[in-house]
Amino acid sequence: MIKNYTRKMLLSALIGFLGLTSLNAQVMLKEIPLAQQIESSSLVVEGKVISKESFWNADHTNIYTVNTVEVYKVFKGQPATTVQVVTKGGTVGTMAQKVSPSLNLDTNDVGVFTLTSDAVDHANAFRAYAGVQGFYKYDLNRNVVTNPFHKMEGVESVYTEILSKTKSNFSEVLKFDALELANKAAKSAKVLAPSSITYSPGEISAGTESVLTITGAGFGSVKGSVGFANSSDGGVSTTYALSTQVLTWTDTRITVEVPSLAGTGVITVVDANGDLSTSEDVLIVSFALLNNNNSGQAYLAQHYGDNGNGGFTWSQNSSFSANTAAAAAFLRALDTWRNETKINWMLGEDTSETDSGIDNLNLIGFSATLPEGYLGETIVYYDSCNSADWVVAEVDVLFTSEENWDYGPNLPFFDIDFESVALHELGHAHLLDHVIDSEDLMDFDIGPGQVTRTLSSTNKEAGDIIVAKSTTNSVCDYQLMTLYSGQLSVEEDVLESGIDLYPNPANEAFFLKKASSINLQSVVIYDVNGRLISKHDASNTSGVQTISLSGISKGLYFVNINSDLATITKKLIVK
Repeated sequence: MIKNYTRKMLLSALIGFLGLTSLNAQVMLKEIPLAQQIESSSLVVEGKVISKESFWNADHTNIYTVNTVEVYKVFKGQPATTVQVVTKGGTVGTMAQKVSPSLNLDTNDVGVFTLTSDAVDHANAFRAYAGVQGFYKYDLNRNVVTNPFHKMEGVESVYTEILSKTKSNFSEVLKFDALELANKAAKSAKVLAPSSITYSPGEISAGTESVLTITGAGFGSVKGSVGFANSSDGGVSTTYALSTQVLTWTDTRITVEVPSLAGTGVITVVDANGDLSTSEDVLIVSFALLNNNNSGQAYLAQHYGDNGNGGFTWSQNSSFSANTAAAAAFLRALDTWRNETKINWMLGEDTSETDSGIDNLNLIGFSATLPEGYLGETIVYYDSCNSADWVVAEVDVLFTSEENWDYGPNLPFFDIDFESVALHELGHAHLLDHVIDSEDLMDFDIGPGQVTRTLSSTNKEAGDIIVAKSTTNSVCDYQLMTLYSGQLSVEEDVLESGIDLYPNPANEAFFLKKASSINLQSVVIYDVNGRLISKHDASNTSGVQTISLSGISKGLYFVNINSDLATITKKLIVK
């Protein structure tokens, strides 16, 4: 993929003088200008989310969440003290639904909503026009307003932008002085905020229960919160670990599990008084796995043998398969994932079904009814027999029929590369989340002419974790997934046949014996939840290498063995 960091930084510096930073197109999104959002909305309000509740639609095929918003100002439409904003996805009982991209609101989120009244299955409710683009979120601690395509310096700058479009003043429903709150936070931060923030390790994965240790001063004795660069918008906004993910907190030391939406960027520590400070150094997040957040806990899900034969079967809508170029591009993307990670994905018969929902189909198709600006949408449905173990029940992937796609296989010039987007969306179906790395296929950002049609070593590492968990970790009565039976690549076959891991089960250590023709690079050990346990340099190994298991508890682990040409995964039992 074309490197974008330098171009983005120069663009940001140039237009930053205007107080409005414009960002590049997000994967599966095209920008809907604020003027169009306001013109097409029936209601534009400033407000705060005060409660939320998930529900099934009337057909019991999709889960939605109704977010009750306390209204402060009305820029367009009829004044009201509260409005209900319906978003896609949520959890009801033992079923959950995650939609990408989707507007995910948290209680106490404050900002401006551009709303339209055609919400699904909920009387007197609204939806955000253009989905994730229909909410301009305030970060009062930093005095900024963020949106997938914009970052406005100064929370009151959004008023100026909106009023320049509406040509009329707003109506105040409830007093809320954003500037006063931002100034108070800034003044307090100058003298009371945490300081001297450092952390280890410097590189980590997200959504895998991997633990980051943060040291510094002035954290306080009462637990606050820890923020990370939000991978879903390239780090424009901050995403915070759940309270349950903040494991320990003292005045000088914090341990925290890195949440699934964390991307490469600085670390933010917010104390119990709301005062914050950020690290000078950038944390590298190499990959992220999707989590299902339920009742304040984050859970890593897995696949299972959904089709009764140890695999997972996709069905193309007949109009999608009739577009032979699109179907061929999708199949190339499907083959890339299943050949590289051995996820047992199969392609079944076509279907006439066009809508997403729980219907015993894993649908691939075009849609003319996606939210405004969406290039596509991936919907993952989870099921469980208890609160902790979640499996993927179904997945639907829809692409807009309105886009002038480039289907390849030649490289595109000015259009969006369909295969790259399909590979990215199948990454979500595989249970990978976004990263912040312009050369990685799971990066949130893609533009016309950009191409990413191969997996990186970290993509494969993440995929291997999910496949290993899905093929070995029995959940309730769900059938385990089996490995895709496609042929190993020549490089994988050489590595598989040239490596011997023993003893297994092991106690204090195990040994790796390799053929002389193999050039090992590293050995990485993960637990069944995908959490990194240890990483070992193997580049100087000659003959046999000893891998210590000191400090590792009894249980099942996965050992990724990386050569200069391939990666294989072996199961290890520690007794």
